[in-house]
Amino acid sequence: DIVAHGAYRHTTQELEFGCRVAWRNTGRCIGRRSSNNPEELLQVMDHREVRNADDCFDKLVQQLKKGANIDTPLGQNNKDKKNSMIRPTISVFQPKPNFEGVNSRVRIWNPSLISYAGYTLSTRDNNNNGEDGQDGTTTRRSTNIMGDAQNLEFTALCVHYGWTPPQEPSDFDVLPLLISDDSGHDKPKVYVLPVLDAMKLQIPLEHPTNEMFRLLGLSWHSISTTSHMGIDIGGIYYQTAPYTAYQTVTQISRALLDKQRYDMAERIAAVCDIPTDGKNQLWKDQVQLELHKAIHHSFTKHGV
Repeated sequence: DIVAHGAYRHTTQELEFGCRVAWRNTGRCIGRRSSNNPEELLQVMDHREVRNADDCFDKLVQQLKKGANIDTPLGQNNKDKKNSMIRPTISVFQPKPNFEGVNSRVRIWNPSLISYAGYTLSTRDNNNNGEDGQDGTTTRRSTNIMGDAQNLEFTALCVHYGWTPPQEPSDFDVLPLLISDDSGHDKPKVYVLPVLDAMKLQIPLEHPTNEMFRLLGLSWHSISTTSHMGIDIGGIYYQTAPYTAYQTVTQISRALLDKQRYDMAERIAAVCDIPTDGKNQLWKDQVQLELHKAIHHSFTKHGV
């Protein structure tokens, strides 16, 4: 194969071994494991036969379902934790050819398979300027941004290629997937994911003791999804290799609290009666603690 084609093809066993070694050696991945327990091993989905964007999208939906283990009924983890745990899963598509400037057969443009849109609101849409709503909560930031601020540019890219945002945008509108293939890598196709609630992939956040917390309308996806990293195994580079796994409470809370993301600290403080004046220098720590309680309670309630 090397003499004839300049490369060789991994067997299924070689591909699985290579992916698991790469996962184990990825220092930034907090969920990596080295175990002989089949339930804890990285699940490798071999999709090297896929040639077009349509088939790629179908395989990605399968990966999300498998990674989230959604066939387990909600709340089942309290009875059988082994069968309801999130399973780290990677899908491996055709490798990148050994030619400069040539892409893999299929490319995923999204940094993550599941992410939320970010919108810049017009003056008309933001005329409340972050004022409190009738229910006592702040419906929007005091800035002119709705949704995940770090996805402003990618949201605009999705719209450019044909995605139509909801008529009434919200803070948690799931972005579509942009996938390109050999028919034109400069013109990706737009694919809308199925409703995440039905797939047990989106968890509404509620506090175990504070009913007011629910009024914030917060939610988050149940699994971590990374789709902008490739994997090199024995000199063969798999450019399209999306990975799904579990995420920590801290990852979710940072996304909701960081100013460059959702900037929810002051609103959570308001519903939790946490004073934010200069006398309480630890108010942000208290906010993070209450948010951690809500995340842990909500994910446990929904069997994640």
